[in-house]
Amino acid sequence: MAITQLRKGLFEAFRGKIYYGWIILAACTVMFFASGPGQSHTFSIFIQSLNQELGIEQAGIASAYGFATLFAALMLPRLGRLVDRFGSFRMFLAVGTLLGFACVGFGLVSNVYWLGASFASLRFFGQGALMMLCATLVAQWFQQKRGFAMGIMAMGFAASIAAHPALSQWLLDTLGWRDAWLGLGVISWAIILPLTLLFVHNKPEQVGLLPDGKTPEPEEDSEAAQADQSAEQGLTRYEAIRTPTFWVIAFGLFTPAMLITSLFFFQKEVLISQGQPETLAATVFVVTGVMMAASLPIVGWILDRIRTRYVFSGFHILLSATLVMINFVDGLPSALIYGAMFGLCNAFSITFFGYIWAHYFGRKHIGSIQGVGQMIGVFGASLGPLPMGFAYDIFGSYHQILFILALLPISAAALSFFLQPPLSESEENNASASAS
Repeated sequence: MAITQLRKGLFEAFRGKIYYGWIILAACTVMFFASGPGQSHTFSIFIQSLNQELGIEQAGIASAYGFATLFAALMLPRLGRLVDRFGSFRMFLAVGTLLGFACVGFGLVSNVYWLGASFASLRFFGQGALMMLCATLVAQWFQQKRGFAMGIMAMGFAASIAAHPALSQWLLDTLGWRDAWLGLGVISWAIILPLTLLFVHNKPEQVGLLPDGKTPEPEEDSEAAQADQSAEQGLTRYEAIRTPTFWVIAFGLFTPAMLITSLFFFQKEVLISQGQPETLAATVFVVTGVMMAASLPIVGWILDRIRTRYVFSGFHILLSATLVMINFVDGLPSALIYGAMFGLCNAFSITFFGYIWAHYFGRKHIGSIQGVGQMIGVFGASLGPLPMGFAYDIFGSYHQILFILALLPISAAALSFFLQPPLSESEENNASASAS
């Protein structure tokens, strides 16, 4: 009861000064950061420890990671329906609590089966559920400024890229890898649960507001009603998945999810295999995170002003060039170029992750639609490490597979260039009636 009164008091205090959506955005940005324990850039720090203590080869770890991530992906559509049914507030509390326990469980891993189950729980609650909840909530509070808001929110992920590998390495060196995961779980609880309890509200309409800070005024009743009605428009999940637009977007998000996960998971090993020191590999993580953070607001600004399909297509061309570029890292200058390119790829990828579904399909059923879309993206992430892991075990090199994988985003770029906004079934019927 005291928490409820405090939440109401904080809302009223901020409401009189700024649009409360900015508070929601700030909370989601920090919780985006808190998804770090479920991300590939954190797992990469522990690959050697897992290999040494459990005796599992890289391909075996990659396989456990991949299949566990696939299992987690299959659960996301159900989570999306739960968000639409129960609201973001309750789901944030549940996911935040379970993510902390998943971290604790990872520190108790004793065999490959437990490893797979731990990978699955961390990927679902961290990389899947928590990120989807943040993106869905911000999409509810912003409409015309959605691109900019998603870019700001994604800065939390950029901070995670820069901070979680270093934090994980420090915890590993100080406490050992098992207690390091206990520490990561406690940090997750300390971030997610207080922010949710104090600041999260499901939709602006539920607290007398409209997206982007458009507050209904008495003299603007009809306009406010129209805005409120438009806020409830959008395709159902069934309508969405029957459109070509859905599948072009799905392939366009599947591809970077797969390839960016691959690079994060094996980036350190790729650079070391090319004769580069471990310190340089660590530097690339920092450059990637800094470049991502610096470019995110610009990416959001671009999306609010340039046709989405052109930006989406260009992003995939950049991703292809990045996969090629890592093969030519032979010192600090080329490592900085690669790190900057990879950071920019991450900025576009994470912004599209939260932006594009609501942009094309509306807000009314965004939880259900984003749940299916993210399932496809996480499925891509589950496959990501497998080609590179098996290629290295067979050929002793990552070069050939990186050049082959670079062809995938070229295909996605070609398809994305022809993206068109879909019509709902009712709109299609109206259009058919008008044509006849």
